[in-house]
Amino acid sequence: MRAVALAVTLSLVSAQASCFPDNPKQRTIAKLTEGGFLATGIIMEALTNSTADCTESTPGEPDSGCKSSASFYGDVGVVLILAGLVGFIATISTTPDDDNKPKQTIHALTPPPAPAFQPVAAPAPPAAPTPAPAAPAAAGSAS
Repeated sequence: MRAVALAVTLSLVSAQASCFPDNPKQRTIAKLTEGGFLATGIIMEALTNSTADCTESTPGEPDSGCKSSASFYGDVGVVLILAGLVGFIATISTTPDDDNKPKQTIHALTPPPAPAFQPVAAPAPPAAPTPAPAAPAAAGSAS
C-alpha cells in the first residue's frame, strides 16, 4: 500500500509541476491534477483505518504496527488534500485576465441642447369696440 501511495503522490507531483499561466491547456491539466490530489487524499482518508480499529493481539498491549500505518496513511491523505487545495488556488490566482474580449464602454446619455432663450412678444392690446350702427328711424312715425 505504501508503494501505491508513493507512486500516486509522485505522479501527481510531476503532473502538477506543469502549471504554466500563459498556456490554457497546461492550466487545465494542472486543475485536473490538483483535483486528483484532492480526490486521492479524500479516498485515502476514507479507506485508512483509524487507530480505533486496531485490535489488541495480546490483552493490554496495543498493536503498534496498526497504529503507525494508520497514522502514516492518514498523514499522507491530509497532505494530498492540502496540496490539491493550495495548488488549485495557485493555478486560479495566476491565471491572466482575458483581455481579448471586446471592451464595452458606457456612454452617458447627454440631454439634447436646450434652445436659446427667445423673449415672447407681449400680446397686442384689445381693439377698441366699434359702436353699433344706429337703427334706422321707423317710417310712419310722427315727428
